[in-house]
Amino acid sequence: MRILLVIGVVLMFGCKEELQDKFKDTPAKINMEEALIQQQKAMIKNDSIIIANFLESKELEMVQTGTGLRYTIHEKAAGELIQSGERIFLEYVITDLAEDTLYSSEKSGVMDLDVDFSHAESGLHELVKNMRKGERALAVLPSHLAYGLAGDDYKIPAYTTLVFDVKILR
Repeated sequence: MRILLVIGVVLMFGCKEELQDKFKDTPAKINMEEALIQQQKAMIKNDSIIIANFLESKELEMVQTGTGLRYTIHEKAAGELIQSGERIFLEYVITDLAEDTLYSSEKSGVMDLDVDFSHAESGLHELVKNMRKGERALAVLPSHLAYGLAGDDYKIPAYTTLVFDVKILR
């Protein structure tokens, strides 16, 4: 009886491992992942072209970071750059590329932001780390640095590039 139990346990674990290996990294799964990566790269390239055309039409020159964030600081201040973990307060206006105002501190109040730790767009965190207290900047966040595929389920649709006008108060 014990022999049958041992054989059953061995077969059960042996079959389970064989089934897991059988479906691991199948060509269909690998092809799907590659297709999604290519689609994301194409979307980022398309966003970059749209943003470049927007900046050209507005005659704006901006610094571009490696992530695709574009910004210009139009009110400068002295002092140290904002650091990760620092708590800051922002006045802001968020628009889309059609210049429709989506959100503003005038209506929603000043934004309280713990840099790199608050739930906010990754592009906003990146932007403020290139600023000093008292500075004001204009930035264009491609959709992958803003709300991406999901949008915000309210005013910002999926894949929306956003324009931020922000001032760091303190």
